[in-house]
Amino acid sequence: ERTKQECEKRVATLEERLAKGDAERRESDSRAWQSEEAKRASDLKLSEAARREQALRDEQRKVFENEQLRLEHMSEVKRRHEEEKRQLEAELVRVHDALRGERARRVEAEAVEQSLRAELQRAAEAYRSLADRNGAASERLRTESDRLR
Repeated sequence: ERTKQECEKRVATLEERLAKGDAERRESDSRAWQSEEAKRASDLKLSEAARREQALRDEQRKVFENEQLRLEHMSEVKRRHEEEKRQLEAELVRVHDALRGERARRVEAEAVEQSLRAELQRAAEAYRSLADRNGAASERLRTESDRLR
């Protein structure tokens, strides 16, 4: 009997140990499953964070490229403006030079015209004077001719 009781006691102790081991294994499996779930959640968060970080880098690169393009465009606009300004200033100098030349030619033409008018006036006066003398001389000749007849 004693051996039967000892055997039953041992069996009960073994069953208790097995039940305790099963419980510990279930607890361990549960912790492992929770750890796996936590690892998957962390991996997912890490993956999402990496995706957002890459998207942010891409956006920053685009912003930088757009800024570079804007600066290049502004430089080109400024260069074209300076070139146009230089051309307009050169054209303005040419127009001023042409205007000064035209004014000088006009002054010279007016001086020539004035000189010609004065010359014409002198010639007219000389002609009148000659015509008057010639007329007087003709009258004397007629008078002399009439007297001689």
